[in-house]
Amino acid sequence: MKSDRRKDLKDFGEADFKALADGLNLPAYRGRQIAKWIFGKGVLTFEEMTDLPLDLRRTLEDGFFIGRLALETAETSRDATRKFLFRSPRDTPVESVLIPDGARRTLCVSTQAGCRMACGFCVTGALGLLDQLSAGDIAGQFIEVARETGERITHVVLMGMGEPLDNYENVARAVQTLVHPDWIGLSPRR
Repeated sequence: MKSDRRKDLKDFGEADFKALADGLNLPAYRGRQIAKWIFGKGVLTFEEMTDLPLDLRRTLEDGFFIGRLALETAETSRDATRKFLFRSPRDTPVESVLIPDGARRTLCVSTQAGCRMACGFCVTGALGLLDQLSAGDIAGQFIEVARETGERITHVVLMGMGEPLDNYENVARAVQTLVHPDWIGLSPRR
């Protein structure tokens, strides 16, 4: 990362991409293009955005970055359920679980690292709250697990680490990213 002041485009929503295009005096479709590259195609660098002018890619590189969760471990159980442990850009643990059921692939995502609720039946609560995951961290679990497995994920549940309503704003933004028809395109009912 070049500078702490650069912004992670994975945390952007639809209005943010429109504001980005406006702020750079670009036509609105450029903001939509950038979002589609990040969420729809899963690119990791601005260089991969080959239909953007080179000077625009350099401008983006100077002011922004595309955040990514770092895969730390992946384990598969006897029933083919797969557990993934990622590290956020802030070096906090993020757990995701991919659950197969016939043609269905349900991804259980985390919304927090740890949890402040401390429910007696939950191991995560014993950790305390380590971090509120950003919208990009939450949606990024979907992108990274799909990339890692090569499988089409059909459903998402918010049942990993954390209490989703305790991180409502970021969860709502992540859900908008997951169901946006031009981005990830999950059905809102799934």
